[in-house]
Amino acid sequence: MQKSRFAAWYVKYIIKSPLVFYTFLSAGVVLFIALSLGVRLDIAESTQAEVQGQQVVLDGEYELASDTIYLYRDRNEQVYKLKVATWKKGGGSTVCIVEDNSGLLGRMNADVVTGSQTLLERIFMRGRQA
Repeated sequence: MQKSRFAAWYVKYIIKSPLVFYTFLSAGVVLFIALSLGVRLDIAESTQAEVQGQQVVLDGEYELASDTIYLYRDRNEQVYKLKVATWKKGGGSTVCIVEDNSGLLGRMNADVVTGSQTLLERIFMRGRQA
């Protein structure tokens, strides 16, 4: 008897009522927009770099948005995260002075953070460009 009462109530108010469906749909859309506007992602560009002691010379002029650069020879092996003390650009390159270079030397690949964007911007801007 108890089960049939609940089943009748469920069918009457949950299944046959469009109000519940539209409420859940609206709540899902609002939650998606709110969360994707709150998540910020870094925009990183990859380039070649020459490491010489505390100095890292990047090929190309970049406006660094973060005080961190990532150096690697192969992304699948090891990525070094270095903190940039100062940097300047000019003459087709960007020169970064790092605090500790972890004993690195020579030609490497580098990822530099040049900006940030929200997750919603990334979804709709990348979708429009593709």
